[in-house]
Amino acid sequence: MDFFSSVATLPLIGPRYQKLLKKLEIHSVHDLLYHFPFRYEDYSIHKKINQLMLGEIVTITGGIAQIKNIYLKSNKQLTKLELHDDTGIINCVFFNQHFLTRTLKPQMTINIAGKVDSSDGKLVFISPEYEIVNPEIDPVSTSRLVPVYPETAKLTSKWLRRKIYNLLSCEMFNDLEIIPLEFLNRYRFNNIDKSLRQIHFPASPTDISKTIERFSYEELFTTQLIGLVRRSKWQSRGVAKKISLNGNELLDFMSHLPFQLTKAQIRVCHELLTDISKNVPANRLIQGDVGSGKTVVAALAMYAAFKSGAGSILMAPTEVLAFQHFQTICDTMHQIDKYIPIELVTGSKKTTLVAGKKILVGTHALLYSKKSLGDIGLIVVDEQHKFGVEQRSKILSKVQATHTPHMITMTATPIPRSLCLTLFGDLDISNIDEMPQGRLPVKTFVVSENKRADGYRWIKKKIINENCQVFVVCPFIEDSQIETLKTIKSAVSHFELLHSQWFNDISIGLLHGRLKSKEKEKIINDFREGITKILVATPVVEVGMDIPNANIIVIEGAERFGLASLHQLRGRVGRRGKQAYCFLFPSKEGLNSNRLKIMEQTANGLILAEKDLEHRGPGELYGIKQSGKLRFRFADFSNLELLEKTYQDAKYLVENPDKFPNSFDLLNKLSPDTIAGN
Repeated sequence: MDFFSSVATLPLIGPRYQKLLKKLEIHSVHDLLYHFPFRYEDYSIHKKINQLMLGEIVTITGGIAQIKNIYLKSNKQLTKLELHDDTGIINCVFFNQHFLTRTLKPQMTINIAGKVDSSDGKLVFISPEYEIVNPEIDPVSTSRLVPVYPETAKLTSKWLRRKIYNLLSCEMFNDLEIIPLEFLNRYRFNNIDKSLRQIHFPASPTDISKTIERFSYEELFTTQLIGLVRRSKWQSRGVAKKISLNGNELLDFMSHLPFQLTKAQIRVCHELLTDISKNVPANRLIQGDVGSGKTVVAALAMYAAFKSGAGSILMAPTEVLAFQHFQTICDTMHQIDKYIPIELVTGSKKTTLVAGKKILVGTHALLYSKKSLGDIGLIVVDEQHKFGVEQRSKILSKVQATHTPHMITMTATPIPRSLCLTLFGDLDISNIDEMPQGRLPVKTFVVSENKRADGYRWIKKKIINENCQVFVVCPFIEDSQIETLKTIKSAVSHFELLHSQWFNDISIGLLHGRLKSKEKEKIINDFREGITKILVATPVVEVGMDIPNANIIVIEGAERFGLASLHQLRGRVGRRGKQAYCFLFPSKEGLNSNRLKIMEQTANGLILAEKDLEHRGPGELYGIKQSGKLRFRFADFSNLELLEKTYQDAKYLVENPDKFPNSFDLLNKLSPDTIAGN
């Protein structure tokens, strides 16, 4: 069997089930095998009916005496099944499963598994698992440790269980072994064939713990291997253009800055300039907290590219951020040389894109230009986790192939050390771990609904008496029609509410992603120049907006955001040394969120990133789903010893590829872009 072929190749999986499986991110046979249980029900205790005790979880076997559907006045249906063995009779009740009368017939022998309940003083099973007894087929939903899987509507664990069991019972899976035999022996792991059988259908709790240890290692090991192979492939892509500045050019750049660089910025500038001065393509990640000054470091590298006769690109995930970067790059460069060509490229802005020695700043629109972007020596990608692997590869295809460009990526989302060791193994990492002098921590408060009016009155006084400016951030552009989200404020309706009830004598702007480019530019400029005092916006302001006089930010529906996003939003204020304030207004559902209290207690982005990692996992935070078929199910990112171990093991493989052809063949199927070198 080709384990990477479509699940449609399996018996009785047609278009309908393919569509349902897709919702669970199951596309191939491999995906189905790696759709692991998230818990197990212990139905291994087997008893007779007269031995049952209230509250215990057991399996019983018996014959069906009778089964019938009962229709209640509330339009609900229940199915009542009477089961007997040689010791007694017990009733089983199922809700809204009238189809059972077509499946289960009197005289059939079945297993029933679940918790023993009571009704009208009699023992009863309510909505138990059931399974028709067949001497030739092992039970999978009763009489054992039973796996419970992530499900979706109309695709139950029962259905998944049987499909996976059938697959496991008729195939061998040695071709899916990515861990070399010497490592399996070293750590006393079972091979992949036995491990897959044990993780889905364990014989004992000991099987579960041993197998989880093995798959935790496999997830981290495979990710490390992908990162190191990407690094090796990137460095062997071709010769990069050497980019450098002489002493006078460097001094000229520094002397035109309106501020002094921090020690951390100077250190990272040195690391960056050292990287790009070589003919080996650089691939460096610059991470730094909100407001730490990453853009000026990137500007120095782009200036060096210009002086070295090469073009450069700065790519941002949103138009707002691209426009902000364009303004910053223009202000910085044109202080030194007003003739440096700088061009903005977005989806809504027409551009000539004449190839040549220039600086391009833009959004995803750069990826879809019909023209080559020219001889580019340096590519800078901001908020890199918002661009997938395919997108980063696509921009490389747009540049002329004279040289392989140096690649610099930036993020304001702090990355815990554990993730640096795994997710970014293909990158050299620089940390801007120092804030500009005089910047005060933003005072943060979680505000309950009954304090909202007091909050607005306080904000209004600040605007009138101190000429402050205010961000108000909402999670949605328009009111959601989903009932559970009705309390979440939308930018549009909240703008109208603030304008009519609280700030009718103060100028308010509205910014969101559906506005045309010229409208966005005007709204941002009006806010920057102080014409607008309050800007109501969607999270489009999360990154990139630098408004010197904005010292207050209000975040509606705050529990809807991750801690890293809240921290970035908070970083929009207090950027010029004044005391700034952040008010978190949760909806009623999120009012008691202990997670938000962490925002009051710390301004350290790394601590918040660690907490986010605990709550949300790396997939949501860092776009892991963008990197191929990998999904973390068991990986423990707090286990630094295991992370280091898997890194060293993966490094050994990369240094000795001829010894482990099977591992690399499988890696190619798991993540084809890795072997391709993208």
